[in-house]
Amino acid sequence: MAGIFSGGLDVEEACVHGHGVRYDDAYRAVHAEESSRWFPLHSKCNENFDFVPSWVNPAIVFFALLAAVGVLCLAAVGVAAPRTRKGR
Repeated sequence: MAGIFSGGLDVEEACVHGHGVRYDDAYRAVHAEESSRWFPLHSKCNENFDFVPSWVNPAIVFFALLAAVGVLCLAAVGVAAPRTRKGR
């Protein structure tokens, strides 16, 4: 049970042991705000390696736009449906 709730590796351990790349503490300190932003997502070990794959940020934009289009379509149907019933 303790292993399940341990939270996994920290960033340095994940870089070195999980992915086999060099962890640059100075780079992370200078760019600390990047890993705490909501968008674009980044979690870098060093200047060359990012945990977040390159397809994730475009996918977030795509699905956000898809959700917005879905909401607009539902709103349009909600506005148009009462008008067509009254016209009959």
